[in-house]
Amino acid sequence: MASADSNAGTTPPPSTPPVRGASIPVSIGRRTLNQSYGRMVGWLKVLLPTVAVALIALVVAWPYLKQEGHRITDSLTGAGQLITEHMEVSQARYAGISEDGQRYTVTAKSVQQANVDAVMVDFTEPRADINLNDGSWALVTAETGTLNRETQVLELFTNVNLFHDLGYEFKSESATLDLMQGNAFGFDPIQGQGPFGYLEAEGFQLMNRGEQVQLTGKSRVIIYDTD
Repeated sequence: MASADSNAGTTPPPSTPPVRGASIPVSIGRRTLNQSYGRMVGWLKVLLPTVAVALIALVVAWPYLKQEGHRITDSLTGAGQLITEHMEVSQARYAGISEDGQRYTVTAKSVQQANVDAVMVDFTEPRADINLNDGSWALVTAETGTLNRETQVLELFTNVNLFHDLGYEFKSESATLDLMQGNAFGFDPIQGQGPFGYLEAEGFQLMNRGEQVQLTGKSRVIIYDTD
């Protein structure tokens, strides 16, 4: 098995969020690393837009959810009433299909907004289950989340976990997704594993809807030798 470590400083493109410390592109390494990461990056390119669609759909629909019979679909018939004056829905559930045919279900223990005009929407225990077109399944979970409705920036906090049934899993304490630009980044330590091997870093960046993935800060990648 092979490993890659990085401590050299780099300067990110102006359009990306500021990076703390060094970065290591995950495409660096042996041919087996490139192939494995190519599959992983391809998966992230599909997953990120679908997560964006799913969470935005939940935010748009949640004021119309009823306290009983929480499941709704894309075809809403008959708007329900808000449960409380402070605009909170418990056990929210939304199922739909993205434009490219990915089926998803988004649930949250609660969704809350200060008032109808408030920019920020808060989630408790958000969870996105996604059935990808290739027949595989992915899951994104966190303990809390906040979405800015104007900028479409989603922040996930505490036990953020991204899992794919082909064996990929990534864990961190926070992650920020720019749903408009298709970027994601995090400044907390991240650990990941999968068929390629194991990785850890002080943070990460995912840009251009998965076209470029970087580990930031002090980073290490351990590659499983499949030869």
